[in-house]
Amino acid sequence: MYEAVQGETVGPKFPLELDDASIDALVDLAVRMPTYRPARSRFVRRFDLRRRIRRAVELGALLPDDAAAVRAVCEGDPPALVLGHGDITARNVMRRHDDGVHVLIDWEWFAIYPRPWDLAFLWLTLVDVAGARQRVELAVEPRDEAWFWRSALLVQVLHLGLAGLQADSPFRARHIQTRDELLERVLGEQ
Repeated sequence: MYEAVQGETVGPKFPLELDDASIDALVDLAVRMPTYRPARSRFVRRFDLRRRIRRAVELGALLPDDAAAVRAVCEGDPPALVLGHGDITARNVMRRHDDGVHVLIDWEWFAIYPRPWDLAFLWLTLVDVAGARQRVELAVEPRDEAWFWRSALLVQVLHLGLAGLQADSPFRARHIQTRDELLERVLGEQ
């Protein structure tokens, strides 16, 4: 169901600050997303691990050897797949004016993803908000922890391939560092 919403977005894609209530609202939406059951989901895109990893190599966001190792880890332990928003960020959540309820907007990336994908996406975008990533991590169910970190890595390499994070971006170094930390965590599972 679609409806027009009057309100303001919670913040930009990569906010510098958010209050605890806003962080909790974003986390709550990401946690509840896997339970969403639309009336029709027959033509929903599916998460394609091989394509995402191949694209990360093509864009220079992953080295071929790292890509092969990540693929092996992921394929050795396939994720539980659910419907996901695919882009839960402060910019894609509005706070309605009339009742303050937080509403997801911009469903362009709606697809079938690993269950913790939306939490991982949100985690990535809260890099500059003190304590926010820890709040997201606390919401990850133990059964999803491995795929949370794998999803975070896949989201990170996706962003490294985007035009906004090319070599001249002042934010690229931090994203490279995060990618490397996530690679170490994911490949350390072996």
